[in-house]
Amino acid sequence: MPTHAGALVLTGGTIITCDADDRVLDDGALAIVGDRLAAVGPTADVTAAYPGAARHPLGGAIVMPGLINAHTHLAMTLFRGLADDVDLEGFLDRIMPAEANVLSGEAVRDGVTLAVAESLLGGVTAALDMYFWDGVASEVARSGGLRLAGGPAFLGGGSPEGTSFDAQVERARRLWADQAEETPDDPIGRWAHPHSTYTVDPDQLALVAEAARAAGARLHTHASESAGEVAMVSAARGMRPIALLDSLGLLGPDVVLAHAVHLDEAEIAAIAASGTSVAHCPASNLKLGSGIAPIPALLAAGVVIGLGTDGPASSNDLDLFAVMRLTALIHKGVSGDATTMTAHQVLRAATIGGATLLGAGDSLGSLEVGKQADLVVLDAGAPHLTPSYDPIGTVVYAAGRGDVTDVWMAGRRVVADRTLLTIDVAAARHAVAGRRDQVLAALS
Repeated sequence: MPTHAGALVLTGGTIITCDADDRVLDDGALAIVGDRLAAVGPTADVTAAYPGAARHPLGGAIVMPGLINAHTHLAMTLFRGLADDVDLEGFLDRIMPAEANVLSGEAVRDGVTLAVAESLLGGVTAALDMYFWDGVASEVARSGGLRLAGGPAFLGGGSPEGTSFDAQVERARRLWADQAEETPDDPIGRWAHPHSTYTVDPDQLALVAEAARAAGARLHTHASESAGEVAMVSAARGMRPIALLDSLGLLGPDVVLAHAVHLDEAEIAAIAASGTSVAHCPASNLKLGSGIAPIPALLAAGVVIGLGTDGPASSNDLDLFAVMRLTALIHKGVSGDATTMTAHQVLRAATIGGATLLGAGDSLGSLEVGKQADLVVLDAGAPHLTPSYDPIGTVVYAAGRGDVTDVWMAGRRVVADRTLLTIDVAAARHAVAGRRDQVLAALS
């Protein structure tokens, strides 16, 4: 009998699988071999199958898939709290000048390092990130242990990196070609991030889509976030954002729309028919007064939904546990129907929904044999998590990121006993705090 000396078996936990049957194992175990889950099942069965493996007793802790942040701007930790209590347009008016004057490769490195630390300590193992100096962000995330769906961001009038739109596209073509050769088996794949229909002209959007699809890259853009945006795009382009994207071929199963708050029935139908996914960001939408996305209607139409924090300048944190709870509660309150957005639907959106949205549902988002070993352990002994009748409900309605004790990403333990093993958190905090005067000076 093989001894499985290289395996690690986590034993005696409550395992929330998020598989197709939403199985929860009360006395469950996981076997990790390399970067994969080799076994998921009752503790007695898994330990018997891996007699020589190292053991990690869970003591009844809750184990769940790593959370997936389906829309964010990680480096905007640099501007956390800089634009509070304003709407989207007021937010952009304050943040964009700061970006133009402060951003650099080193500034982005500092911001992303702090964001990766915050994400991992909060149980987030993957993020769809739209921002500048994407190569720096990818390097930081890889070193820190966060899966990053990064890649080139596009602004029609030129980026903070000092590059014209045409130069952005040429750089993207080269980058995607290099990525195809370097990481052919990466479950995240390649991405293009045209900012929006109000910052990128229609012909430019069409060019990005053409170039991205030629390279096998997926597309991620903001759409219909606020009533002001919809009115502005309608006046400037002669149609609403979703119709404009549809006319340009920028809806489809390879497209993620961030926000999608202001939708009519025809737009919901178009999103569903095209297979487009939506990243729901309720914390940012509420804070900016943008409204509440029609997520129950999108789900009923068959749209894949992921959950995002947006950037930490508009939502002020990268807390997906808070996002899950908001998602469950606001839609019940708005609809008057307590059965709307169940805890199971919400947790699936934050895990397998996010993975599917990334095009990585076969590798990420659930605890199943053969998938990547991305998992989070929660301290089930916390008073506010006791008792637990439905562990999924416990996670969505009671748990918080402070309950995260351990995180594995691709079989690599990156958080152990609430300590991040990959980043000097104090140094990361110091680096971002040290840029505060520079940020304020940029606005004076």
